[in-house]
Amino acid sequence: MRRIMLAIATISAVMSVNSARGSDDNIRFGAKSFYDPSTDSQVQVSGTLKGEDIPTETNNSYLIWCLKDQKNCLIAWVEDSGKHYVGNIEAYYIPITEWHRDTVTAADPGFGCWKTTITINRKTKEVLWIEEPINRSKDFCQKERGNSVKKWAIE
Repeated sequence: MRRIMLAIATISAVMSVNSARGSDDNIRFGAKSFYDPSTDSQVQVSGTLKGEDIPTETNNSYLIWCLKDQKNCLIAWVEDSGKHYVGNIEAYYIPITEWHRDTVTAADPGFGCWKTTITINRKTKEVLWIEEPINRSKDFCQKERGNSVKKWAIE
């Protein structure tokens, strides 16, 4: 019985080492961070965008920085573009549609094939990122990422 337990422990250890080696091939981005000063002037979240059918896969890092007086959120991100390579930093602004004590919501007007709505829950420090298909009558929009609503989070 001891030999069987030792064999199981050895196999588990080898699998863990191999699994860790595989993850070393990925670029490691920083952990999730959340900044919400008591001045109620801004909120900032950064971390990895995760969920089903994310076009950037899971090896990415996003920054959402919302400024109340500017009435915009800056969305900036970087993702891996191959083994041990990082792509260019990309960014855009989306307008803030609601600013409340507990939540901040920003939504783009729906360019192209998708509309993005981002809601930051200031109490729970969670981000809900929703991508909704629009313009589905256009051929290129029907082929792009399907027709379902996508729900993602920053982790």
